[in-house]
Amino acid sequence: MSAGPVSAATAEVAEPTLPFGWATRCPRDRCCQDIHSGETLIQEAQACEERGAIENAYDKFRQGIRLLLGAASQLGADDPPAVSVTEKAATHLTHTEHLRQKFD
Repeated sequence: MSAGPVSAATAEVAEPTLPFGWATRCPRDRCCQDIHSGETLIQEAQACEERGAIENAYDKFRQGIRLLLGAASQLGADDPPAVSVTEKAATHLTHTEHLRQKFD
């Protein structure tokens, strides 16, 4: 026995997965978008560094870190994803400081 066709209004929609493999948590939230954008910039920075474009890598690292830390502050200090994001940003910040020394 069939329940009948499922309309678009009643169809269950799976929520997208957040960066770092977190479970669902308001995927439309601005901070989640910033985390994703920050991680993307970090990946681009690493690619620039591998190509020897140190100043470009530095700029992308800086932008990515800024997005990550901004998102972490919006999530709150006690939020496990915020702690993870802050730790990642700190690691990238240390690396970015070393990069800056290469072109200063």
